[in-house]
Amino acid sequence: MPDNQNNNSLFGIEVNPNLGTPLYHAYANNGPTWNIILPATLLFIVAFFGIILNSSVILVTIITPTLRGSANYLMALICFCEVLHASGHSIFFVIAVTGKNFVPLLAANYLMIPSLFALCTCTALMLSAAADRLFAVAIPHLHKSICMGHKRTYLSAYTIFCSLCGIYGLYFITAFSIQNPNIPITGCVAEILSGEVGTVYYIYSAIFNSLTALCYFLIWVIIRCKKGVTQETNTRLLRSLVCIMVVSVGGYIINLSVYQIFFKLIEEKIFSQIVLWDLGFIPGILLNVGAGSNAVILFFTSSEYRKTFKHHLNNLAKVCGIKGKNTVTAVAPLFHTSTHKNSKNGNNY
Repeated sequence: MPDNQNNNSLFGIEVNPNLGTPLYHAYANNGPTWNIILPATLLFIVAFFGIILNSSVILVTIITPTLRGSANYLMALICFCEVLHASGHSIFFVIAVTGKNFVPLLAANYLMIPSLFALCTCTALMLSAAADRLFAVAIPHLHKSICMGHKRTYLSAYTIFCSLCGIYGLYFITAFSIQNPNIPITGCVAEILSGEVGTVYYIYSAIFNSLTALCYFLIWVIIRCKKGVTQETNTRLLRSLVCIMVVSVGGYIINLSVYQIFFKLIEEKIFSQIVLWDLGFIPGILLNVGAGSNAVILFFTSSEYRKTFKHHLNNLAKVCGIKGKNTVTAVAPLFHTSTHKNSKNGNNY
């Protein structure tokens, strides 16, 4: 046992084998094993492409002057948090491929501070983006006035609120890890969010995601009932909202629900913990596919982002010596609801 402890120690923190799960006792001394490497590799691959795609949204938002609306800003922040969140899967991947397999809970928590902060912040950001769109659709003139005259203050309020949610979530998770530093885990984010912390995080996410869903439902009702919104705009908005609901919010709710069910089955010893641990990665991988698909969703559901992506992809193709086509570069903020034509510089609200 002592050799096993030293092998799995990190940052001077030792694991306690007595706190190990059946998964730990099965693979702690096995070195590299496909039962851990396979899910870690799949998550890493999905996260890698997700980081590239989400980074592309951040990049085009920064370099495109017309993408300065509140929705564009919040979408870029969501993508930034998804990049940080996805980066945490590299820790799990390294632990798996090196054959270490398990590390102390507190050590894993320290390594994943950016990822855990982003995970807690992203839920609040999705609610903020939904609330901003509800505000823009319900009271467009007031929203426009605030964004034109007090944009920095308005967006700073959202940023501070979401950051505080992330900081509090990180504090709560880390406090639990400090109280239980020696529990051996694989380094998977879901294992850090197990037990009491997982239950609280599930409730927190369920509340925020339900409020997000409510905002989008109210937007749908307003768009259906509001006069002055063209059928084309109506259809485009509804299509975008459905995609965001199903892929992003729905993905988090389904994934968290599945994990809570699995944790309960493990606690009651109804099924093998090892089998449930393996099966648990199916919704986890699908969640990360959804989290990394923001750029794809925007490309296919938003004509503004599609024009921008095509423009910059053509420029990149020309730099690489590949012939590209000219595209229209003037774009407007995401989910623009006015029926009037955009100005040359776009409406930055």
